[in-house]
Amino acid sequence: MATEIRKATAVDIEFGTGNATSAGGHVGARINASHLPVVLGDDGLSVNDALTAWVDVRAYGASPGAGAGANVTAFQDALDAINAAGGGTLRVPPGTYNLNAAINVYKKTTIKGMGRKATYLMFTHAGDGIKSTWPINSSTAVDIVLRDIAIYTNNAGSTGGGFVDVGGTFVHIIGCSFSGWKYGVIFDQTEVSHIDRTEFIVLIAGGTGIWLVNGNDHTALADPRYTNQITITRNQLNAVAGAYNVIDDGGATHDFIGNNFNAGLIAVRFAGTAGFRFQGNEVEGHSLCGIDFSSTTFWGGDDVGDSGGGIISGNVMITGAPSQILLDYVHGVSIEGNYFGQASSAEIMLKNGGSNRATDVTIRNNMKLIWGPAKSTQPFIDGSSVPISRQSVDQMAATYVPSALGATGLQTISPTSRELINVGTRLFVVNADGTNGEDVLVSAVAGGTFTATFASVKAANWLVYGRREVESGTWTPVLSGDSVAGAHTYHVQSGFYYKNKNFVHVQAYIRLNALDGAMAGKLRFGPLPFVPSITSNFYAIGTIGYYTGLTFPAGFTQLTGMIAAGSNVLDLWRNGSASASAKVDTAEISGGLEFIFDARYLTHE
Repeated sequence: MATEIRKATAVDIEFGTGNATSAGGHVGARINASHLPVVLGDDGLSVNDALTAWVDVRAYGASPGAGAGANVTAFQDALDAINAAGGGTLRVPPGTYNLNAAINVYKKTTIKGMGRKATYLMFTHAGDGIKSTWPINSSTAVDIVLRDIAIYTNNAGSTGGGFVDVGGTFVHIIGCSFSGWKYGVIFDQTEVSHIDRTEFIVLIAGGTGIWLVNGNDHTALADPRYTNQITITRNQLNAVAGAYNVIDDGGATHDFIGNNFNAGLIAVRFAGTAGFRFQGNEVEGHSLCGIDFSSTTFWGGDDVGDSGGGIISGNVMITGAPSQILLDYVHGVSIEGNYFGQASSAEIMLKNGGSNRATDVTIRNNMKLIWGPAKSTQPFIDGSSVPISRQSVDQMAATYVPSALGATGLQTISPTSRELINVGTRLFVVNADGTNGEDVLVSAVAGGTFTATFASVKAANWLVYGRREVESGTWTPVLSGDSVAGAHTYHVQSGFYYKNKNFVHVQAYIRLNALDGAMAGKLRFGPLPFVPSITSNFYAIGTIGYYTGLTFPAGFTQLTGMIAAGSNVLDLWRNGSASASAKVDTAEISGGLEFIFDARYLTHE
């Protein structure tokens, strides 16, 4: 915290009621700041950077016991005097100061109370409280600081903002409190500014704690894209039903870091915001969602375009609303490393059906609450009629099963949600206490159920973790005949797969040690790690890079692998320029068998 200036030596002090030369400061004093040391506080502000005068508002007649009109006059006179002196600090001692009109603050001015639970400005009229107004469509460096003070209104019909800046740069609100306003703080064409450690209490439905303006919703003829480089950190934002914590109507590089968003309709509504960060926040108790994306300003409905180039990470979002995040009108955003829980519809929802515009949204490495008394029963991602394939989903499915699994073998399971679980999906299933964990492969899906073979029983509320949309691993290729599989011994039997969404690339190397002579029929490799897509006219081709141990009839010179639609094996085919292709028969084995091959195919969505 910056050192408070209580005493100056060898300085000229001009009192509000007369002049004197003294070694001590007093109310209403103007201090020659050239004699003061440079002191940096934890907000990064230097005393000499912003202050050339230090004025106690009581020297101009303000007091907790004065009338509202008298206090307005006193505060404005004090601020005017600081402005005339070239800037400085207005000190407001503890108490509640009633005011019935807006007061204007100027460049290089700090308004400092003695703590947001000690110094209160109580406005009784319906309009704005403290105003900082500068030319629109240009940036004016104003160096205004509001700190350690409560800015309240007791007018239930408030239509204004507690603090309103239009067109200023370098505006800082630190350690304050705003309550009762329709808009706690309005930044309109404000740039490179900061709100930190401040409390917002919105009591009016349709109001918001912070309104970042983009366009002419607040100021006529104001151009969009001027509210930039706004940092909102370590604040507490509360709202009643139907109110908002933040309305962000656009601009560039808005950062929301380390805040607590509590109650109301939505935590943050973005529209036309470029390059934002939403990190390390706690979001809870909202009735619609934590984050929403639109393309129009909230009050004026002006089209400011889609948001993009942002990151949502490291947040805890437990709103209990239908969704934690509603996606639409947003592009190139990463949602990763968040903790979600208790949504009543889906943690992330792509809204507006087929007209949804969200693209290139990366969703990965998030966690959904699936245990404990408040565990979520809903899917992580719900696109309804929206093509989720437009997004990059690298997200592990996570759900649970309320009823116990009392038998092993092939079982049909009804989880609380069947997100990202399809035929061929590999699942890790385990009791909530960590016992009886195993990997299973889904063999069928129907409605909200899936079927798999289990090796161990499970207790009630057992957990199901699914594979990611992008994954890689090993598989075990087996050579067999389609009539009699045979049981061979292998010198080498290894396989690798890479899967990106529904595209699968497999590689394998097989070298037999001893061939089972009982094998019969046509030769094939399998089972493949993921079941190929069931499409009647789709066949995938595998490349046999190297092989030994086969002798073909005359006219056949090539060996190819082919995967039939819906099959989970790679059939071996021989080909020739003058002969019809045919599957390779076990009778064509002439010696020790060795194969190196790969194949690419599509699996189920």
